[in-house]
Amino acid sequence: ADLKLLVPDSESLKKTMIKIHKPKKTIQVNKFEEEEPEGTSLETVDQVDPEEPEITDEEIAWSAVNKIWRTQENNPYERETLIGEFLVKTVANKKNLLAPLLISQVEITYDPTTSTFNIGRLLTKPDLNRSLIASLLPDDSLGPVRSQVNEIFLEAEEVDNTLIKRMVELISNHVTSLKDINIIEETLSLNEISEIEDRSFVASSFVLINTPKTGSFILDDLDALA
Repeated sequence: ADLKLLVPDSESLKKTMIKIHKPKKTIQVNKFEEEEPEGTSLETVDQVDPEEPEITDEEIAWSAVNKIWRTQENNPYERETLIGEFLVKTVANKKNLLAPLLISQVEITYDPTTSTFNIGRLLTKPDLNRSLIASLLPDDSLGPVRSQVNEIFLEAEEVDNTLIKRMVELISNHVTSLKDINIIEETLSLNEISEIEDRSFVASSFVLINTPKTGSFILDDLDALA
């Protein structure tokens, strides 16, 4: 789900608690003349049904958040909901990659009285998407580089564009496709990101993701032993 469409203010998306209000439908009302045209009557004038309003991108994003919330509610032990930040698009090891560089585990609740989703980060600082780092730097010989990226991230007191540039520059020294990669600092929606023609880039973004928990098979094993 694209959070940028639902919360246009980028600073609000960085807060520990994010509130998402249901988009309001805009209904277009046509004004008709009060006087009846000559030669017509109620019996002869065809009644035309008003056109249904088009579904907006915001409503699609809201439906996606709603689906994620229901999925998480139905399977809280084996699934988790995350906010992904700084989408990385590139080609590495002959694979097309599009994934967030940073992830934050969140808890999502719904308030039916105000039609509002409340998305709360469980930690104030996001975590590295280590699956992405491993995909970009898969060789055992690059283990020290992965460790160095991790150290840079852990030592940083604040997550900002300067930190992202440091980590990306370090990774790009060992990934050919990331040479001269374009780092887009402005926060963009997924629609805007899809229009970027660059082969490799990092774009500031906020997406809501629901995914299987790491090690959920361990829960299954414990259930079998119980």
